[in-house]
Amino acid sequence: VMAKNIAESCRIPLEYLLLETDAPDQPMHGEQGRRNEPQKLIRVAEAIAEAKVISIADVAEQTTRNAERLFALAA
Repeated sequence: VMAKNIAESCRIPLEYLLLETDAPDQPMHGEQGRRNEPQKLIRVAEAIAEAKVISIADVAEQTTRNAERLFALAA
């Protein structure tokens, strides 16, 4: 996770953030040459939680609600 990206993300209200995992060719900071995989999404959520000074559970719950709203998924 790059600090600049997290800082920019923190300017966006949590109610508008989504977390995604479809960039296998864009590795996490410090992992160049390795494939980015969905299991690493937790690191992004942790970094956002830390930067926003909220719990990771809050990030997970809100971003899940955001995805449900955006894609009209049944809650």
